[in-house]
Amino acid sequence: MDEYVSIPAPDSIDDEVDLVEYVCEHLGNDSDGWNELLRALDVAPDHDDSRVSFAGVEITDVTVNGNAVTIVYDVEFFAYYGCRDVDGSYVNDALVADGIVRDGMWVFPVHQYPERQAPNEEL
Repeated sequence: MDEYVSIPAPDSIDDEVDLVEYVCEHLGNDSDGWNELLRALDVAPDHDDSRVSFAGVEITDVTVNGNAVTIVYDVEFFAYYGCRDVDGSYVNDALVADGIVRDGMWVFPVHQYPERQAPNEEL
């Protein structure tokens, strides 16, 4: 498995290019590696609950400064607890993915999740 995800950079970056819109238009598109971008984002819930599922990503800011690319995003999760007939959602906000510009591509490292531990190993 690749350690990096590459996606095509916009042809030009100026005041007329809305980078958030650019990323949102391409995120989830199967062509050119855009589905792969999710591998660079932290889309796991912040607690271990088998009823929590990934609901989506909202890109809130994208900046390019020289060869550095930063994507700021929120991740929404949904949970349904049937025995209590309760459902709900929550958002992890202001998460950041940092990448670089290389050869007309935006390159991001694949997000590395910590190894899961048993409760007695967490201390």
